[in-house]
Amino acid sequence: MLSRFSARFEELNNHLFLIAGQEYYLQLTNIEQRRQFEQAFINESNPKKAFTEINLSNNQISSKGIKCLVDILQNAKELSVLLLGNNRIGLNGTQYLSHALEKNQTLTILGLQSNQIGDKGIKHIVTIMNTTIPLEELYLQQNLIGNKGIKDLADNLKENTILTTLNLSWNRIGDEGAEHIANALRENKTLVTLDLQQNYIGCLGASHIADALRINTTLTTLSLQQNHIGPKGAKYLADALHDNTTLTILSLSGNRFGSKGVRDLTNTLDANTSLTNVLVNGANLCWKRQTSNINVN
Repeated sequence: MLSRFSARFEELNNHLFLIAGQEYYLQLTNIEQRRQFEQAFINESNPKKAFTEINLSNNQISSKGIKCLVDILQNAKELSVLLLGNNRIGLNGTQYLSHALEKNQTLTILGLQSNQIGDKGIKHIVTIMNTTIPLEELYLQQNLIGNKGIKDLADNLKENTILTTLNLSWNRIGDEGAEHIANALRENKTLVTLDLQQNYIGCLGASHIADALRINTTLTTLSLQQNHIGPKGAKYLADALHDNTTLTILSLSGNRFGSKGVRDLTNTLDANTSLTNVLVNGANLCWKRQTSNINVN
């Protein structure tokens, strides 16, 4: 008779086979980890023995597949990296995942990009962050997250003292969401890298973030590439950079600053010496302070 874990493993394999139609479904980082992962399912007497990292990215795993993983994740006492990017976890899958990780005390990196999580699913992500989990890096890009979901996440960030890297690129964050993020940045003391690339942040949202940058003393890398920020937004950011002394990398390519916006950003570099990279449409303003050869379209 199959043990509880071997039955779960077979169920997961069957689920992935039906979806992906391929022979090898578990995209672990190496063959040894795959062997250990299988053994963790089969060896019910010591399911925690095998690994510290699991990579199941690019497998089209749905919520049903995540449900099959609950047992193994609950017993993976040394798991530090869990990568589930580019699957189909969705709302129900994030709920199963939060249940599986509620007692985890070792996970530091969680990759959930491209999983159709949405605003409602973010509540379960916040549940994970509110446990004893020592999460340092969280990747949520391309997950249909809008302003409502961002508010739930931002409320957690206000008191979070562990997370250092947050990727929210390719979502549906607008000016309202940017305001929620800005409110979090005013209080957060640990976040170092924030990626907001390819969202719907305009000049108003840029003004909120700019105001937060005057206060925040920990963020070193910020990406606002490919948003909807115009010349006024560039001026808000430029003015804020006079007061910020910790940001070193600011990515702004793909916005509509115009020559005036680029000039405002260039001029602020005379006062700000901590910035090493200000990227605007392929040009690093820290290297080239003249606007004549910068593509501003």
